[in-house]
Amino acid sequence: MRIFLTGATGFIGSAVLRRLVAGGHTVTALVRSAQQAADIWDTAVTPVIGDLEQPQRFAAHIADADGLIHAGSPGHYSLSLVDDVFVSTVLMVLAGSGKPFVTTSGVWLYGDGRDLREDQRYAPPTLVCWRPALAERVRRAVGVRGIVIAPGIVHDRGRGMHTLIAAQRVDRRGSALRTIGSGDQHWTCVDRRDLADLYVRAFESAPAGSTFIGAAGDNPTVREITVALSHKLGFGGRTVTETDQAAITRLGHLGEAMLLDQRASGGHARAALDWTPVGPTLLEDIASAGVMLERPATVTA
Repeated sequence: MRIFLTGATGFIGSAVLRRLVAGGHTVTALVRSAQQAADIWDTAVTPVIGDLEQPQRFAAHIADADGLIHAGSPGHYSLSLVDDVFVSTVLMVLAGSGKPFVTTSGVWLYGDGRDLREDQRYAPPTLVCWRPALAERVRRAVGVRGIVIAPGIVHDRGRGMHTLIAAQRVDRRGSALRTIGSGDQHWTCVDRRDLADLYVRAFESAPAGSTFIGAAGDNPTVREITVALSHKLGFGGRTVTETDQAAITRLGHLGEAMLLDQRASGGHARAALDWTPVGPTLLEDIASAGVMLERPATVTA
């Protein structure tokens, strides 16, 4: 199939691109610059230079494709506005075609939960309070096979949201890591390559109106993550806790989201799409990989 893909050079989208090519699909990949276009590595991929903020400029490419996977992000504060314009354009271009449109949301939209499921009520923190309405627009679109993927905390080879903790060094020598809040909260996680497989399976066969939580059943506590990072950085597992309010004061709305206590199994995706996550857990990833101390460009949860 011919698939239009956004975010093709991003953390999630680049993994989706590789999975699509491995599956025999041809891809039109939206990139931001000529340099990114030059970096495209496979003849099955045709780069198109464009910006998510101006989707009308590449609407013809969307119309020519057999469907679209939206894994891109502008990477700045106007994400909600940009996504609204982009989704509106896609739904208009694909209206009545029956083509698949897979978009990205995040598990944070469900709030706290010990067994998060796709059919429960939304309870998003402020940071992603706009996501439920947009997800519902895609799910309920008429004449389009709208599908929503809600990833957990995505990780791969030392990269992911957990690296924010690795940067929180405390005490005079900087020889301990600070948890986010008490550290008792769980994060529901997924390996990036497993998540990419979920996107492609959903594109190929999921029915219209589907939502899939992208979680591998790996639900460590933030304290466990912080201790593992402390060992990896040579701090001997030393950590320092803080109050939840201190975390919110320090990190703002992002802190509120990262304090959510979430556990999920990804059971719906396993049953409906025969999705079988095989990648390492987050703690295994931390133990085996280096830690890239960079703030992720995209909030994916």
